Parts: sequence; C-alpha cells; structure tokens
Amino acid sequence: MKIEQIMSKVKNEMIRSDKMFTGIEFNVRGEQVVMNYVYADYSSGADTNTDMYMPHGEDPVFLNEEEMNMLLGKLREKNIDYNIRKDEFI
Repeated sequence: MKIEQIMSKVKNEMIRSDKMFTGIEFNVRGEQVVMNYVYADYSSGADTNTDMYMPHGEDPVFLNEEEMNMLLGKLREKNIDYNIRKDEFI
C-alpha cells in the first residue's frame, strides 16, 4: 500500500505547475532509507534582487530497503529518474 501511495504522490508532483519535479533521491543509512522528492533549482540564473516564492514540495519519506527496492521497480517502469546515495559519515 505504501508504494502505491508514493507513486500517486509522484504522479501529482510531476504535474505541478509551480515547481518542476526532476526525480527521487534515496539516502541509505544502514537499514533505514530516507526518500526525498527532487525539484529543479530555481536560483540558478535568477535575478538575485527579485523576491521569489519557493513552493513547498513533499516531505521526506522513511522506508526500509525492501520498500525501496519495490519502489525502484515502479520508478523504472515509469522512466522516473532517481539517485541512490550511501554517504558515510565519520
């Protein structure tokens, strides 16, 4: 059920007109996975003297590795970009 809910939210993010959804980022830390929605950067090339409203995206989603692997299959089916990070912190 969780995977279908995420895919529904991804679909909604893809059709937003106020922000450009570019994909998903997974941050893997041990057994826990934090999934973030990624959007195009509005700040590059923008006039810095202009105030700009930055619309809020979706909040991070916490998954386990099994859920992430199921979601990866769905993202591949829909040709949705994703990135997996396994940063090690000292």
